[in-house]
Amino acid sequence: MKRLKLPEDSQLTAHVEEIKLQHVQNALDEFKSLYRDLDRNSVSRESLAQVYQQDLVFEDSFHCIEGLDAYVAYCESLYEHVRSIDFKFHDEWLKPDSAMLTWTM
Repeated sequence: MKRLKLPEDSQLTAHVEEIKLQHVQNALDEFKSLYRDLDRNSVSRESLAQVYQQDLVFEDSFHCIEGLDAYVAYCESLYEHVRSIDFKFHDEWLKPDSAMLTWTM
């Protein structure tokens, strides 16, 4: 009978952190893809639900919007008269449980 050599705890922890970071990176890539393609024809609950949870809170200098349905309504009214919009993404920071990115609209 052969004994398997199990990884050290530190190796296992590092591997788990790597998997978490990849998951966060994938979510960030989906977010950027959504906003690169978003326009008045594609803004919908279905498209926004790909990157936002039901209990989202969107806050900027002018608004505090709570919930996915309220955010969808906000985006639909915002994009209703938009002819062209472009998001340029700049810096991004990743942690195993969060991410942040900067962009110019």
